[in-house]
Amino acid sequence: MMLSHLLSPLAWVDGLSLGLVYGTAASLLFRSLYQFIVIYNALLIVRILLSWFPQLNWSNPILSVLSQLTDPYLNLFRGIIPPIGGLDFSPWLAFILLSFAMQVVGQFA
Repeated sequence: MMLSHLLSPLAWVDGLSLGLVYGTAASLLFRSLYQFIVIYNALLIVRILLSWFPQLNWSNPILSVLSQLTDPYLNLFRGIIPPIGGLDFSPWLAFILLSFAMQVVGQFA
């Protein structure tokens, strides 16, 4: 019974269609994750560039949201690399890790 079910053309087509659905869903997931990383990378760049302007009011709703979205990730690396000469190099490590994640996810997208 099992062998005949596997050899049945209908079962093969059904299995193939399920494989395509799962493959498409996984591809969509990886492409979405890749796009999320690209957008998050852009947000990090904006956050870092804006940090060079100390007169900015970070209580502004837009800047506050940007800070809330990016600072938790950047804070992970601030404890690893201390500021050198008043410059914070921790975003480099953050970008390296994000770039690595983009490459890995991009291979599956």
